[in-house]
Amino acid sequence: MEKFGCRPGQYAQDLGWVGPDVWHAHCVKLDASEQALFAETKTGVAHCPCSNCRLGSGIAPIRQMRDRGVPVGLGVDGSASNDSSNLILEARQAMLLQRVAFGADAMSAREALELATRGGADILGRPECGRLAPGKRADLAIWDVSGLESAGS
Repeated sequence: MEKFGCRPGQYAQDLGWVGPDVWHAHCVKLDASEQALFAETKTGVAHCPCSNCRLGSGIAPIRQMRDRGVPVGLGVDGSASNDSSNLILEARQAMLLQRVAFGADAMSAREALELATRGGADILGRPECGRLAPGKRADLAIWDVSGLESAGS
């Protein structure tokens, strides 16, 4: 407000940086009206929870964004603010942060997985990706979870 005379969402709109072909990283500070703007214009958000934790920038209100219809996917930002660029760990962090901020039912593991797959593909305009279904492009990774380090998973 002090520097630009408006909130971040309004600034993005003033610059023409909203629409279904646009996404913004982080969006930790979007208020309800900005979330409504992003939902209305189908402007995407790349949620980078580990980076937000490292930077101490806050917890993005992903639960509210999704409830309002904002397209949300996951990102790992860069190596300077995410040590491993591990999307599965990012999905877990997203789920845990939403639960800490908004309650234990704020995000399920299935919803976190959806953010990491379908959510990101949709924001990038790639409906042929992010889904395991006939006719879709997909990679399938399988982990051995029989070891002690995977206990409880």
